[in-house]
Amino acid sequence: MMSWLILTFIALLNHAPLWEHFFTTLSYPFAILGSFAIWYAIKHLQDIYHGRGKFQRWHAINLAGMAWLLISLPGFFAENYRNWHAPTHPNDVQTIAYLKANVPNERFVITDEQLLTVMANKLIPPNLTDTSGVRIGAGELTTSQMIALTKSYRPIMIVIGREGRFRNGLPEYVTWVEEHYDYHDLGNAGNKIFVERLNE
Repeated sequence: MMSWLILTFIALLNHAPLWEHFFTTLSYPFAILGSFAIWYAIKHLQDIYHGRGKFQRWHAINLAGMAWLLISLPGFFAENYRNWHAPTHPNDVQTIAYLKANVPNERFVITDEQLLTVMANKLIPPNLTDTSGVRIGAGELTTSQMIALTKSYRPIMIVIGREGRFRNGLPEYVTWVEEHYDYHDLGNAGNKIFVERLNE
């Protein structure tokens, strides 16, 4: 278990930039090690209770750690809910409803806001589940790649998100989309939906 933790940490050192969400990979060995620590602490406390051991300083540290974990859990759950609940922005709600109503289940949607497509339960090309600014900025996702993937998967719709990842990072791709797909006006200044042009 310690080897897993150490090797994961070493692997993370090779990433640049080192974004905070990468540290999620450390949570698995930490969780397992923490479970062992809790079990070990409870076992020793039982031994003390039955007169088979003495209370030591490290027992207090374990108890403090367990208490901190229990006190922190409500905050963890609240933060997870805040980060993962369905979008509430009016533009996003409108976009999700439009995708649900107009995209057949077997057709793909390309977007730089994947949560919209996920909440609409629609397909995303596997190569484009990550269109983050980090990937674009690192040169791992280029205009030529986006155009090639769009031609390959032939999405029925392309959603240019209001956060501007495609607009800011791949403006030439947005221009190409505007030339080859028809803009569908949802009546807001947020997400832009482009629909497959039937004569293309």
